[in-house]
Amino acid sequence: MENFDLLKILIKKYGGIVDRPTKSELQNTVLKEYCRREPITNDEKSHIADIIKQMINNYYDGG
Repeated sequence: MENFDLLKILIKKYGGIVDRPTKSELQNTVLKEYCRREPITNDEKSHIADIIKQMINNYYDGG
């Protein structure tokens, strides 16, 4: 099960850095940190990556 609150926190934490990362860099960092905090399988990992990508697009677009 996805932990959307954790994903939001990680995106804000790593997306608000002075040297703003690219979307793919931010996605990789958030996914890595999320996997450290939440026990997920490899099958769930790609699903979570898709969710992160959508959330990052919303974050960068001001949503």
